[in-house]
Amino acid sequence: MKTRRTTTTLFCAGLFWLFGFSAQAATVAYEDVRFLEDYGWFTDPFQVSEAGTYTATLTDMQFPAPFLELAMTVTTSTQKLGLEEYSGFFDFEATPGTQYYLNVFYHADHIPELNQHLGLAGFDIRRVDGVDDVTAVPLPGAGLLMGSALVAFAGISRRKRLPA
Repeated sequence: MKTRRTTTTLFCAGLFWLFGFSAQAATVAYEDVRFLEDYGWFTDPFQVSEAGTYTATLTDMQFPAPFLELAMTVTTSTQKLGLEEYSGFFDFEATPGTQYYLNVFYHADHIPELNQHLGLAGFDIRRVDGVDDVTAVPLPGAGLLMGSALVAFAGISRRKRLPA
């Protein structure tokens, strides 16, 4: 009798796990990783699909070496919304229909082995507020794995109860 309760408890826990959770992904407005040579700047336009607070993240990958200078701003045609130097993030408010610009300024360190100035940097802008900023992603693979494990546990417990 105790084995049946254990199997039922495991089965109910598995169902709760399967239907109670889902992976979530934030709305991404801009995402890129680039090798930057020498020194200079670039501007990439982007727009957002939903109004809200967005986080702009700048990452110096420090490969093959850290940047001597690295900065990122997000602007509209009339105002600067935020600035980050080297690695870090800042938040800004954005609305659909407005043209935004990601501006990156850089000066890569000299790499003697390659005889050039080179660095790797990452840029990411994603929405961070509100309930509707995530999209539920079903986990069918995990559910099948969990279900097959529960069936196996039930079979093992039944096999132990059968007389030899």
